[in-house]
Amino acid sequence: LAAGHVNTPIFSGDALATAPDQRAEAQLANASLVRVDQHSHVVFSALPDDDPETPDKTILHLVQGGLRLETSLDEQKELRQDTPGCRIYLTADTDLRVAVRGGRTRVATRRGIARVESGGSSLILRAGMATEVIGGAPPLGARPYNSFLADGFDRWVAYRQSFSAANLG
Repeated sequence: LAAGHVNTPIFSGDALATAPDQRAEAQLANASLVRVDQHSHVVFSALPDDDPETPDKTILHLVQGGLRLETSLDEQKELRQDTPGCRIYLTADTDLRVAVRGGRTRVATRRGIARVESGGSSLILRAGMATEVIGGAPPLGARPYNSFLADGFDRWVAYRQSFSAANLG
């Protein structure tokens, strides 16, 4: 891994790793935002093409740590988030948080819909729902998730969101 800087391009196959005191943000060609928590490792397995004639297929692999994905996808585009224990498919306008720690994957939808696949099973998560996957077992079931409970990473993401919104207006 090479050191990244502001506006460093990311290509398919690249990886992004953060130290215990670092966080990172990447914007993909399909306008999806990937925000990476401290002490995390993400591989950009496949990335969207900026050619409007090419169907998008984005695949990220969270090896460890945590991330937030914000997407506004249309039906022509696909975004898949893999972890060591499961695959997560995003549709339409979604804000998703994923954490991988000690063989467990935690998936929480803040907005939108995600499908979690593992152990031969599939589970749909709607906004405000969360699940866990242990190893490669089936998801543990959807349960309510209080998106108002924020930790340091959520507060950092909220700051980045407000910063981005201020620059758009």
